[in-house]
Amino acid sequence: MDNEVSTGRGYRLAVSGMKNLIKILVVICIAIALVLLSRRAYKLGYQVFYQQPVDQGEGREITINVTADMSVSDIGEMLKNAGLLEEEPTVFRLQELFSDYHGKINPGTYTLRTNMTADEMLRVLGGEAEEEDTDTVTEQTQENAAGKELV
Repeated sequence: MDNEVSTGRGYRLAVSGMKNLIKILVVICIAIALVLLSRRAYKLGYQVFYQQPVDQGEGREITINVTADMSVSDIGEMLKNAGLLEEEPTVFRLQELFSDYHGKINPGTYTLRTNMTADEMLRVLGGEAEEEDTDTVTEQTQENAAGKELV
């Protein structure tokens, strides 16, 4: 009888030890998954919010054609294939989603430069680049005129 009791205790002790080991392994797996997901989320956020152009300096001009049936992901894929973006189309889609130009991309033919960030490209694709350039020229002309009057 003592032998049966000690065997039962040994079995329960082994089962208890295995349960604890499994709990520890599950916690370790969850911790590893959290670290990997955190690294991926940081990298994605960095790409979305810290935009870098493909080229520094003057860059190259590349003409693209956006059609009405293209999604933002399709446009991102086209920009990546044309050498205007280094990031994945998913990153461009998120940049468009968080930008002031969400849903404002117009079909047409555009000339973009490799030294432009995604926001600058979105501004052009949304048709707002020409307006802002015109406003800047108007402001500079007014400042020059004011400066001449003061002299």
